[in-house]
Amino acid sequence: MMLLVSATTWAQSDDQLTVGLYAPGAAFADSSARLAYVQGLAKAIAQRTGTPVVGKAYVRLGDLLAAKPDFAIIDGQCLASRGVGNLLATAVIGGDVTQGWGLYTRGGDTLASLKGKKLAYVKTSCRDGEFLDNAMLDGEVKTAAFFGALVDKPDVTAAVLAVRDYMSADAVFAPAAQARGLSRTYDAGSVPNPGFVALRTFPGASPVLEQARDAVLGYGGGGGIDGWRAATPGAYTMLGGRMGTRVKKLVFAPPEIVRIDDQDILILPPARTDQAGIKQHFWEPTRLEQ
Repeated sequence: MMLLVSATTWAQSDDQLTVGLYAPGAAFADSSARLAYVQGLAKAIAQRTGTPVVGKAYVRLGDLLAAKPDFAIIDGQCLASRGVGNLLATAVIGGDVTQGWGLYTRGGDTLASLKGKKLAYVKTSCRDGEFLDNAMLDGEVKTAAFFGALVDKPDVTAAVLAVRDYMSADAVFAPAAQARGLSRTYDAGSVPNPGFVALRTFPGASPVLEQARDAVLGYGGGGGIDGWRAATPGAYTMLGGRMGTRVKKLVFAPPEIVRIDDQDILILPPARTDQAGIKQHFWEPTRLEQ
């Protein structure tokens, strides 16, 4: 993935590395669980690189980017909507690098019955409107116009609680694994899990980049992220494409060619085979001529 944030070059003489985390879609119980995870990952990277590593968790992507960490775990929606860093690995949650998302309610609702009601969603500031309208709803409706109000939350856990427990919203977009106790109204397809990216440029002679990637791939951790696999950039590219504006067009099927035989449309007259008598072809003299 292309690096669009400002980058600095890391030298081996630098005192320490920093790993940031912004993953509101991962199933961490709270901010303490997020911090514990990224600090554990930072320790694993430190052991592999031999360099002190600090782990920090953030509630906004903008704050993480402003802090300019060396590495970061960044939400899949944000990686799909904007190029951030050099992708090194993709998180595994529930045994896969993607999760199935859907629209969930407290039960018995159809999409049409939700018109004018409240929708809870995760505010990432990563093209949220396009994510909801196009990636989640396939351009069928515009959330801002269809729903009566949009209730933004900092992460999926809070968005689900707003519907299930606090009832401050009527529906929520969430991964299936985090929507326990709610009923699925609409299947919204899959969304890639967070990715581990390098936000700094490392010299070609420095082994730190490869060492950090290997440490991440070997880290189990637990909590909101089960483990890691080799980077899957295609999953983020695909989601980015789904977030694009939908243009509905009529599709005209080519007409089937029907061949009609002329015998089907013409009424032929019945054939007449009667012949005139042979006698009429001869001249018979009259009596006078005799």
